Amino acid sequence: MSDAETSLRQAGEAALRIRIERGLDLETAARLAGIEDEALEAFEAGDVALTFEQLDRLAAAYGVTTNQFFGARWTPLQNYAAG
Repeated sequence: MSDAETSLRQAGEAALRIRIERGLDLETAARLAGIEDEALEAFEAGDVALTFEQLDRLAAAYGVTTNQFFGARWTPLQNYAAG
């Protein structure tokens, strides 16, 4: 598996985890993000990448940053550490 495929799979898994943590079903999350159900399902499975615009809308719907799909975590200390 290439690095790009691994990153895509990890981003999809993170999106799925965040969606479940938010208590959203697939259809509701897709509607809130303004993307097709099938596109979100394929992204969560690691099969298809979303566009930057779709990632931005999905992150906004979940109340996270797009970086969180790729392993970044925000902590309050970042405010003090110029993060």
